[in-house]
Amino acid sequence: MGVKTIKTSIVPVIPEYAGLKTEIDYRAICAFVALGFFLDDDTYWNDYKVLKPGTEYKIKDGKIIEAKPWFEWYYEPEEKTFSVVVDEFADILERSVLKDTGDGRLILPLSGGLDSRSLAAALKDEKSLFAYSYGFPDSFNETKFGKEIAETLNYEFKEYVIRKGYLWDKIDEISEINGCFTEFTSTRQMSIAGEFETMGDRFMLGHGGDLYFDDMGIENKNIDDDDLFEILKKKLLKPGGVELAQKIWLAWGLKGSFDIYINERLRELFDNIKINKNPDGKLRAFKTQYYVNRWSVVNTLFFSHFKPVNIPYLNDEMSDFICRVDEKYLAGRQIQIEYIKRKAPDIARIPWQTYYPCNLYNYHEFRSLKYIPFRAIRKARRILREKTGKRFIQRNWEIQFLGEKNDENLRQWLFSNDKFKLFVPQEIVSEFYNKFRTSDKIKYFNPLSMLLTLSVFAKKNL
Repeated sequence: MGVKTIKTSIVPVIPEYAGLKTEIDYRAICAFVALGFFLDDDTYWNDYKVLKPGTEYKIKDGKIIEAKPWFEWYYEPEEKTFSVVVDEFADILERSVLKDTGDGRLILPLSGGLDSRSLAAALKDEKSLFAYSYGFPDSFNETKFGKEIAETLNYEFKEYVIRKGYLWDKIDEISEINGCFTEFTSTRQMSIAGEFETMGDRFMLGHGGDLYFDDMGIENKNIDDDDLFEILKKKLLKPGGVELAQKIWLAWGLKGSFDIYINERLRELFDNIKINKNPDGKLRAFKTQYYVNRWSVVNTLFFSHFKPVNIPYLNDEMSDFICRVDEKYLAGRQIQIEYIKRKAPDIARIPWQTYYPCNLYNYHEFRSLKYIPFRAIRKARRILREKTGKRFIQRNWEIQFLGEKNDENLRQWLFSNDKFKLFVPQEIVSEFYNKFRTSDKIKYFNPLSMLLTLSVFAKKNL
């Protein structure tokens, strides 16, 4: 068999793998538990690797024989006015979006945010398009924003409610799609996957816009790399996940300490991002290179498994574009806001969910005296609802882990899977299950979800 050449995109929409599934990589799994995504090209196995982004590979007999990066993140801002930058953004976005409009009926998930709204603006004249929104039961009315955008643009629209406990009759299908490379609580679109066939022919997705066109919250722009690295760790490492990783590291008898291992791995990858004098840009590049490519992209498989997808924000031209835009323009979502106001002012006037009831013209007034009464009333209603035992559902795991039936299914996977019992000691599983049940659910839902993921992996692979 000859040598195969593969050149990966800066953000590959569909991950590709090479190598053999032989020896388990226990250290990589501990990092996965702490982060929620596998680092760099890690997988569950030592000799089975994901193909890195922005890299040209030569592969023979299923094994990588050569790998050369063709793209590295950089920051070289060009001297341009904000108006010119928005024009260039519009050109890249619209060319990417419109190249698919003649290929059947588009499917556009719509929310109250800016990423899908900017796609809706670019597609405002598209006639063959199906839009939809979904929300949780017993929650805020998440679908009203997408519905209003769709009605303004005369799109066909449907709203869905994600049913409680859908995970348990979908978990086998979910694990086949994502290969257990992410946990399962962020897959709520799978609740309505049965509807995808009748919606249209291809998805238009807004993933990545919030990362590319916002700052990373670094107040001190002169921060040194050591302090910036500490901020990165706080953003990435999940306290409950780290606690679990430390426990299973010891249980597996791995040499050294997990804390030293994860610190050295993250630091090496952080230092590989050769961006100086722009801390926001360095964190954005790191998050795209490692988090987006190993978490976000895996979860877009829950669309691409069913239909072709176009993700305009994550194409190579857009990725290269943001490396040449001054950070002062990337901050605060201002490029997207200005684009929507220019392209489709009617949908710019629809409330922005983050700053409800404000829209893209007046969102900066949200914290002014004018809106204090509104915010106070909304907070009082939420507190009253919680005191009466009717808390709003706000998080994916709440509809999958809470309640008697969910707990029964969860316990079945955690405590009745013989292969999992041999993989992770049951006393560790019991400890974290009980911590979730009796203490801080927000802290401990993540390690519980990672244990569920490892249980499914063990059943299917060990």
